Amino acid sequence: MAKNYIISHTLNTIFHMMENGTLAVPAFQRGYVWDRQAVKELFESINNGYPIGILIAVEHDTEHFESASSELTFFPKLNSDKLVSSKRLWIIDGSQRLASLYNVFLGKNSSFTLLYDLENKKFMFPQEAENTIKFLNMSSLFKTENFMEQQANIAKNNDEFLLEELYSIFNKFKDYQIPIQVIAEVKDQDIVNIFTAMNTSGISLSEDEMQRAQKYNKST
Repeated sequence: MAKNYIISHTLNTIFHMMENGTLAVPAFQRGYVWDRQAVKELFESINNGYPIGILIAVEHDTEHFESASSELTFFPKLNSDKLVSSKRLWIIDGSQRLASLYNVFLGKNSSFTLLYDLENKKFMFPQEAENTIKFLNMSSLFKTENFMEQQANIAKNNDEFLLEELYSIFNKFKDYQIPIQVIAEVKDQDIVNIFTAMNTSGISLSEDEMQRAQKYNKST
């Protein structure tokens, strides 16, 4: 029988887990499909202190599943030298959220650029904003040099309100934790059952995803 336990990590820890392969997406999972509005709503939820849902992962050997291509999932490319464990948490539900968070903060794809209006306290896309100090590029929060530059520019203008809001949003995202429900000691044939259970509990899985999972199950 499969065992379940829940862990919780900060965003920074989760990003490291994605980079070193502890968190990975199996090849039978969907590619990245979210639009920009979904990404913005995700960030609004975190900024408001709302839960963004628990992640679901299967704990298994590093080489047990084939990893999905980073070009499809928008997860960071894995450097095999960084592997730190013989076990991986294979993401069954939550890859869209993880890819969105990682790419806004640490990715190099400009389509994920998201700004925060420190004055009006709302998220915006680049084409909606002016190039002024009141707009924070969210990628700055996890890049020390960029954050310090933004901090210095605001301090130079003696704008205590903007500075206070800068610290506020920094702390909200730095301290935010995401829970992960880990399913351990799971048998290969149970993978499709997990997918099916998710599909009947309101988590929409496409027919293609179900077929890929079933195909994987038959090949093991």
